[in-house]
Amino acid sequence: MPRDIARLRGLLNASRKRACQDSGGGSSTKGGRTPAGSKSNRPAFCILAIAILVAMLTGTALAQSVAYKPEYRLSVAVGGSYAWARGAERWAQIIRDRTAGRINVRVLPGASAVGGDPSNELEALRTRGVDLAVGSALNWAPRIQPLTLFALPFLVGDDRHLDALTSGPVGATIFRAMTDAGIVPLAWGDNGFRQLASRARSTRLPADFKGLRLRVSGPPILDDIVATLGAVPVRQKWSEAQKAVLDGSLHAVEIGLATYVTTKAHTLGLDRLLLWNIVAEPLIFAANKAAWEEWSETDREIVRIAALAAAQGEIAEARAASAAALERIAKDLRGTVTVDRLDASQRAAFAAALEPVTKRWTASVGEALVGDAMKAMEGASAPR
Repeated sequence: MPRDIARLRGLLNASRKRACQDSGGGSSTKGGRTPAGSKSNRPAFCILAIAILVAMLTGTALAQSVAYKPEYRLSVAVGGSYAWARGAERWAQIIRDRTAGRINVRVLPGASAVGGDPSNELEALRTRGVDLAVGSALNWAPRIQPLTLFALPFLVGDDRHLDALTSGPVGATIFRAMTDAGIVPLAWGDNGFRQLASRARSTRLPADFKGLRLRVSGPPILDDIVATLGAVPVRQKWSEAQKAVLDGSLHAVEIGLATYVTTKAHTLGLDRLLLWNIVAEPLIFAANKAAWEEWSETDREIVRIAALAAAQGEIAEARAASAAALERIAKDLRGTVTVDRLDASQRAAFAAALEPVTKRWTASVGEALVGDAMKAMEGASAPR
């Protein structure tokens, strides 16, 4: 835009100069040209040219000052009790501060911007139902298939593996896929790993899942995992799931550690916790493409750097929250909650039982991407 204005100014200046030079003299010729020294309409053109330039410059300045919306909506699926939501709040605050309020961001927690259903969030972001979002890779995976990589059973073993994926070529490939889908991904966050909470029932072997009614949320691969183990996948909002657990119609839920503690899930009777890190749940800080393009280059860079800073803080806080939740379970809830962990043979049994799921969804995610992910994680597992 500034270059276009400069070009326009140059053209008008040149025209004005020529017109003003010509207006001081002329020649008396056939054809009725204005006699030398007489008045002409060319000085008027000078004035008109200047007026047009001023109007356009003023109009451009006004357009730039009013092009930004009074408020930009940022969606996040959870409430303020979680690092995830606080990361979104931090991002919004940094943007407001560093743009001096030019980009005024309001955070809409609890998926309130998308009817309470996080699965609607990505489409809302793509179509500008919201302008920004900090969303779950698992919630967005149904619309962006490469994100299902993180839900392949037991693929991502720990935080180091997850970091190796999101910080390297694999993460860049996934971000390109998101860009192709019409949104602007800016930074990776973290919501930990999904565990399993059940009502007084051991779930350390695949056979233990037979007939288990298990609440899932996220991409369809989770239904496939649960069904392949012989359980019944149930899709319910958390409020509905709580009631179902209490009345006995739901036997288990897949859940993160921080959520387990924050919601006091053990008081529902979910007093058996399997720590198996079945799938990872990274987060994405992203912007709507139209919103992104209407901001100046300077403001886009501010939003991008703010996302990276907020994401870094969110990751640290989320991992600290998971560690604190585990410590609380071990100390304060000792004797109330039974914690199970898989040994090598049990993990191998689950991996074998879920091999058909892994094969089916590897083809869907892309064998090349899965192969790149395996190599990246091998490097992260190497001795340092």
